[in-house]
Amino acid sequence: MCSQFTESWRQLRRSPGELLAMSTRRTELERFRTFLRECVENEWMQKSGAEKIKFKNQKTAAHEERYGLELEEYEQMMAAPDSADLTVQQNQETRIATELMRWTGMRISDAHKFNDSEIVSDEKGNGWNADFIQKKTKRRCISPLPIHVVEMLNRLPGQWKDTKKYFFTSTYTALRMRVDTLAQRAQRDKPFTHPFSPHCLRHTFAIQHINVGTDVKLISKWLGHESVAVTLAHYGNWIKETQRLAEDVSRDANAKMMAKVAALPKRFNTGGITRSMAVTIPMCEDVRPEEDRQLVPGSPESSAEPSRPSV
Repeated sequence: MCSQFTESWRQLRRSPGELLAMSTRRTELERFRTFLRECVENEWMQKSGAEKIKFKNQKTAAHEERYGLELEEYEQMMAAPDSADLTVQQNQETRIATELMRWTGMRISDAHKFNDSEIVSDEKGNGWNADFIQKKTKRRCISPLPIHVVEMLNRLPGQWKDTKKYFFTSTYTALRMRVDTLAQRAQRDKPFTHPFSPHCLRHTFAIQHINVGTDVKLISKWLGHESVAVTLAHYGNWIKETQRLAEDVSRDANAKMMAKVAALPKRFNTGGITRSMAVTIPMCEDVRPEEDRQLVPGSPESSAEPSRPSV
């Protein structure tokens, strides 16, 4: 029984040998302590020693970086064949849950309990939002919900409970496992760049918005983060990369425009001053012809007595 319990932990890893996420480790440690207390109560063991079990955060900077799916990888996942072990409805629920997480940034725990009462009209009345309470943080979260996702959800039979239609009928564990296996089927011929877990779909949502220049304040709001600082801590490396790319594009654009300007024929008199000369001339030096200069009050030229015309 102990071997089966510890083996269940290994199945939660994104890849063999990788550390579990800190939140997952806390959850599993609490499960383990509950398991040991049950053993003591049933007199399977004399003392649990559960409170002495500790864990350390050994994550490196590489572990802290968030990675989503590239657009090609996501299309590869959605094009993967259905599972022969699942019914038509179960395969549909798996794909639609994947689409829901990718386009809203939901955690799979929130996608699993998503229901029709959490689909609300946006402020303009021409679109839809997902308006729900996050299971992890207990905070309200509102994020845009594309119309094609709404239509996919409405086509699911779902299950009714307390006048609400819950779109996904499987257990949380089953839904998570099915999304994982969908990704595994997608990688049979070409593996993804980074290890996959359902949470990668949340990262995909955030990173794709960063790449197209969406305001990080909006991204933070849609993800339901406590503050923008949390979003910056999670995706700071992607934001910096996007800024560097934007700077490169700006420099390239300026260089192309300058080249076009330099190639144009001269259509006006520059007074003999070329572009390179103008750059080196001090701002305070008046380069106009002397006859075009205006006297400035208080200057030596203005205080001097003007010359009288000859008679």
